[in-house]
Amino acid sequence: MFDPQNYWLFGYGSLIFKEPPHVVERVPGYVENSVRRFWQSSIDHRGTEEQPGRVVTLLTHETFTKLGGEFEFESDYTVYGVAFKIDPKYAEEVREQIDYREKHGYQPVVLPFHAKSGGNWSCIAYVGSEDNDAFVGPETPEAVAKIISTTVGPSGPNIDYLVNLEKAIRELHPENQPDEYLERLLQLTKMFKADSV
Repeated sequence: MFDPQNYWLFGYGSLIFKEPPHVVERVPGYVENSVRRFWQSSIDHRGTEEQPGRVVTLLTHETFTKLGGEFEFESDYTVYGVAFKIDPKYAEEVREQIDYREKHGYQPVVLPFHAKSGGNWSCIAYVGSEDNDAFVGPETPEAVAKIISTTVGPSGPNIDYLVNLEKAIRELHPENQPDEYLERLLQLTKMFKADSV
């Protein structure tokens, strides 16, 4: 899976707006047959053990359907993000850093990546699968938004994660269908945040 000479990471969450070090190439694109959802809890970045936050993970369409997820939005059929090529001289160092950063429930998997400009190749993505302890499973956008609007962790307020991710996806892929799930979640989160002030 890990080839230091050809080490590509696919960012679909915080890696997009807080990218890994030693990047030599940054390519916008997407993965298919996947859904992005805030179904992973966070106690080490955007929440605490007492009040876990929510962060994104990727689910295959098969797993998403099996767990009772509903395909509510057009963007549920393609997950847009960015692929990062890591300088081979620092590949081992970066892998160790990302392993540590994603230690709370995420595991590396290989996914076929499609570049927006054309071409495709394999990328490593860190995914919180359904069998990890931090996996929450299906939650409505309303339930997730309520949590995101109030939780804070060592990396800052949970709402900042959502705001940064939604903005990054919109700017990376302005000509494509927006991620309606992220847009809806942000709208709800801002509403709950305003109501709590």
